[in-house]
Amino acid sequence: MTLAARCTHCQTIFRISGPQLAAAQGWVRCGQCQHVFDAAANLVSPDGQAIQVPTVQAEEAPVPQQPAVPYQPMPDIDLELPDLGALKPEPEPVAAASDAPVAPPAPAPQAARPPVAAPRQGAPIALPVLLSVSLVALLVYAARGHIGQAWPEARPVVSSVCASLGCRLPALRQLESVSIEGSSLSLDDKTGHHTLRIQLRHVGDWPVAVPAFDLSILDDQGTVVARRMLDPMAFSPATAQLDPGGEAELAIVLNLKALETAAVGSFRVVPYYP
Repeated sequence: MTLAARCTHCQTIFRISGPQLAAAQGWVRCGQCQHVFDAAANLVSPDGQAIQVPTVQAEEAPVPQQPAVPYQPMPDIDLELPDLGALKPEPEPVAAASDAPVAPPAPAPQAARPPVAAPRQGAPIALPVLLSVSLVALLVYAARGHIGQAWPEARPVVSSVCASLGCRLPALRQLESVSIEGSSLSLDDKTGHHTLRIQLRHVGDWPVAVPAFDLSILDDQGTVVARRMLDPMAFSPATAQLDPGGEAELAIVLNLKALETAAVGSFRVVPYYP
């Protein structure tokens, strides 16, 4: 016999089997509203008619007297209740086909396909060529400074191409284009510090980077008693490059108090590129 149960909350009818009834002593969970109810007490036929299930009472047997057991609280138990799906209506019987011939259904009209353009003959060749040209352009752009430094005769062409791309060539690193016109090391009696001044002049045709300086302090016998490398950006004013024909006067304050004043006889400044 096919059994069904009615949810006591939403009144949905579900098909139910014996194993589902026995899984949790008749308790199930409604698949429609998630309500938990006793399916054994709410059995119906598939068409919704209530089913009366007779109950049988067992004869009571004499129970021997047991000593009183103290009450022990039980923890909550989360039962895995069967989750029922709604009962689907039975499909209606299909009427018997008549002997009259049935015309086949007309095919659905198909949308007109747009014409497909023929592939270009030059596309497979143009793409690798374009990629190669782009790669060469990127390499030239990245190495523009090295090209202008290694081949000065190619610098006008590289500079023109770089200007069209919106970039600038880095300044050359040519010591022969930088001339030290003068230098001095003076002591300030108020602070006890020394001020180093260097006058530079650019004698080349392209911008050059201002070099760093190797400063050596010598005593009266010409022995080096102190030495320090000076970055061009540590001078005042901080100057990164010199334009063709440009001049710059750089100054920096040095603390030479660790040396005896008598030990500072002279100095030597040598430009270099780190």
